[in-house]
Amino acid sequence: MLLTALMAAIVVVLAFLQYQWSIQVSEAERDRMQRALDNSVRQFREDFNRELRQVGRALQPSLFGFEEDDGLSYARRFEDWRQRSSYAGLVRSVFFLKLDAGSAANLIELNPDRGGFESADWPDRLRNLQGLLLVSPERQGRPGRPTINPFTWTILYEGPVLAQAVLENIEPGAPRGRRAMNRRAQGYVVVELDRDFLRDALLPELAARHFGGPDGLVFQVWVMEDEQSLYHSHPENSSDISGADAREPLLWRQEELVSRLAGRRGAGAPGSRGAGGRQRPRGGASRGGPPPDQVLRPRGVRDFVLSPSGAAAWELVVRHGEGSLEQVVAAYRNRNLAVSFGVLLLLCMSMGMILISAQRAQRLAKAQMEFVAGVSHELRTPLAVICSAAENLADGVVGAKEQVTRYGTLIRDEGRRLTGMVEQTLQFAAGQSNRKTYQLKRHGVEEIVEKALHLSAPAIENAGYRLEKTVDTDLPAVGVDAAALSQSLQNLIGNAVKYGGANRWVGVRVEAAEAPGGGREVRISVQDKGLGIRSQDLPHVFDPFFRGEQATVHQIHGTGLGLSLARDAVVAMGGRISVQTAPSEGSTFTIHLPAASANGAASSESA
Repeated sequence: MLLTALMAAIVVVLAFLQYQWSIQVSEAERDRMQRALDNSVRQFREDFNRELRQVGRALQPSLFGFEEDDGLSYARRFEDWRQRSSYAGLVRSVFFLKLDAGSAANLIELNPDRGGFESADWPDRLRNLQGLLLVSPERQGRPGRPTINPFTWTILYEGPVLAQAVLENIEPGAPRGRRAMNRRAQGYVVVELDRDFLRDALLPELAARHFGGPDGLVFQVWVMEDEQSLYHSHPENSSDISGADAREPLLWRQEELVSRLAGRRGAGAPGSRGAGGRQRPRGGASRGGPPPDQVLRPRGVRDFVLSPSGAAAWELVVRHGEGSLEQVVAAYRNRNLAVSFGVLLLLCMSMGMILISAQRAQRLAKAQMEFVAGVSHELRTPLAVICSAAENLADGVVGAKEQVTRYGTLIRDEGRRLTGMVEQTLQFAAGQSNRKTYQLKRHGVEEIVEKALHLSAPAIENAGYRLEKTVDTDLPAVGVDAAALSQSLQNLIGNAVKYGGANRWVGVRVEAAEAPGGGREVRISVQDKGLGIRSQDLPHVFDPFFRGEQATVHQIHGTGLGLSLARDAVVAMGGRISVQTAPSEGSTFTIHLPAASANGAASSESA
């Protein structure tokens, strides 16, 4: 009992530790997956912005103004970018919008094949950009009006296009420090991006690169534009982005640009501190200072793309393909718990089987000890009687014929009893080693029952019992081993004689009946009106060496093998034994044997 309680406590502690471990593992897995996702989002944005930066570098307008004869060099730069870039289809067209003093506009388009700009009409697809670009500089930056700067690219999502203002030419003879401050916008460079290429080529490749796995995309990826989907990696699935695991602007934020700009300027950048910690001047001419264009255009600024404030910016939205990270981690945790508690369940079952086996081993050891003690007593009694009778005969104490006959009968009966015990022990040993075989043949049950009753008659008469026999007519034949069935009946009759009590009555009934599974069967019942079997002993009456409490209380001799041998023999012949009992009302053991078919085999062998 103490061992059982200790093992149960160990299982409870293991279950608690396993649960805590699963929670910690799932939390660590959640953090790992979130870090990996954040890194993938960052790299996705890096690669996308890098492509726009490369476009901006290639098509950067001159700081000193735009001249029509610069078209050839501009076209060469554009062609060089297309040859180097893996996404040459990203740029659809390039325009230059020239403004005159009256805010009128002339639109010219870059023709890379001819190496220059040509006059063009506003494309219908960009018609809505006229209202954003054809405004005076002083009206730019007002609500609904983006500011197009001369030093950075600005993205207008209506196109989408990249736009940058181009200042008018530097006036010759103007003071060096005041040249750029008096310049006005000469026009705009407008780089039209191909929306279809973004949706069908660039974004899918970046998604596969950063959110893919061996079996495809692990995450669902959206690029949203004003609550509308510009790109969705799984268009066949729901477009609901609720419960997203990550949401970030696709383009760099203003603070990210500032941070990157500060990192790229370094110690030698204008306005930064030198080696001695002195603040360098930001503007104006100074001895050894930077040229004017670097004052107006700090290094690194031209490499970035800014989006106008208030615009419907592109947003990158990512969610795990199986729902969300929380759902994935919860499923992962549940699987771990299921496996862990499954292992604990197997452990509990193993421990239970060990306990049951230990208890059965203890019962078996106890039964074996009782068997040894009982057999020793059973063997000692007939041997003592035989030896005593033989000595009396040898010493001549017994001389009368009647006494000699009585002594000879006593020696014979005790010898038979001794032989029966030895035979039971040998039969049990043969059954345990699987060396017992049965010759199954068609037999009539009446003959076998008569033989068993004849062999059991001396034991019945010596015990003073009355035998009542009932045998129905027209019994079907059965396929049995006649000797084994006869021995089984003798064991049942001997058991009834031992436990018959004061009534001194044994009943044997043979009848044919319908089998529970269909067909016919022969039932051989042996009944007594004795002690009966207690309910707690009933499951064990056919166990080897088992002898119930009644046998100990009433000092009934036996080996505890008779019922076990009878059951094993009947089962080996294709039958079964049932028992009905009640304390102080007696017991009925019934052998059920299936009827042999008329055209069945004459004989067979069963182990």
